[in-house]
Amino acid sequence: MKNIENTIINFFKDNNYEKSRRFIPNSYSPENLSLFLKEMGNPQNSFNSIHVVGTSGKGSVTHYLSRMLYKKGFKTAAFLSPHLIKINERILVNDLLISDKKLISLFTKIKPFIKKYNLSFFDTLTAMAFLHFKNEKVNWAVIEAGLGGRLDSTNNINARLIVITPIGLDHMNILGKTLNKIAQEKAAVIKPNSIVYSFFQKPPVKKIIEEKVNREKTSLKYFNIRNCKSYLETNYKICEKIFFHFFNQKPPLVDIKIPGRLEILNEDPIVIFDCAHNDIAANELGRYIKKNYTNLKIHVYINCLKERNIFSIIKSFQKAVNSKYIQDIFLIHIENESQFYTLYDINTLNNNHKIKLSSIEDIHDIKNIIHKYNKSLHIIFGSMRLYADIKYLFK
Repeated sequence: MKNIENTIINFFKDNNYEKSRRFIPNSYSPENLSLFLKEMGNPQNSFNSIHVVGTSGKGSVTHYLSRMLYKKGFKTAAFLSPHLIKINERILVNDLLISDKKLISLFTKIKPFIKKYNLSFFDTLTAMAFLHFKNEKVNWAVIEAGLGGRLDSTNNINARLIVITPIGLDHMNILGKTLNKIAQEKAAVIKPNSIVYSFFQKPPVKKIIEEKVNREKTSLKYFNIRNCKSYLETNYKICEKIFFHFFNQKPPLVDIKIPGRLEILNEDPIVIFDCAHNDIAANELGRYIKKNYTNLKIHVYINCLKERNIFSIIKSFQKAVNSKYIQDIFLIHIENESQFYTLYDINTLNNNHKIKLSSIEDIHDIKNIIHKYNKSLHIIFGSMRLYADIKYLFK
């Protein structure tokens, strides 16, 4: 079962489904998946669901709410994206990854319908999750939206709760060039009879959410937590408040740690990996470093998808952490083996932002730099697609 992920990814690579629908605006729609789900008996309607949308914090909120529900005795599922190391990480029941055997069984079942309904890679994984959750007879499923909301594959559920994490600029080539347009795309998941819980939002985003809530004649409640040690603690405490408000029960204590989020990979010197890949997340990462690691020299290692503005992300981090402590910024070179995604390359990077970026062509050179600057703090962030190689480097 070792090559299951390659089997699934190569199928879509060979047929070019994902690339065509990911990068051409308005060429994707939840309708394709909706037609397939209808033929399957709408498995997404067999369980209660929570829909998590936003720009930053969706993954941690999905983890925390699903863990709380599971610990309270519900059979609970989670659907997450993207994965860090193996594709099984996207589909969980009772905080356990789907098995290789069940994963390949589901893909084998759906494969004959992929061409018929023009299902994308993400459509297929979403369908696999819904079918798996129905088969497992779960009570609750916490579903993380992939991209946006209105046109996202996950927008085939009728969620009882909708959680909106902070909304900012991201995926602008697809969702829109302005904060208003992006907020409209994400708020579009709000439906009648669903209770909406939102993190603190900027005034224009707040206005759009409230207008949508009023049109759908549903309810909205905001939560805002201040002075936490990290964004993980903030997200956790807001999840506790959401749980208490909706279920009218004290939330159970669950593990706050999540792989790839503020993860300490090395203790001496300290090496931290975080999957911050937009301005909001980079700002939160910088604030965490400033609050918890004062007066240390910082070496930064980064890369992200070319559809994002890497210099804007770096500036957000610099501003939050205090740039005078940053000694170096390295662009980690990652081979672009996938047809789906393209990361930055130092040779084609148009650097007119007065940010000095050095290149690390061999990821193993990070250890040499860390050994050289062993009294410094080393921060690795950007795309989640860095994680597998970085994690293996420090294993």
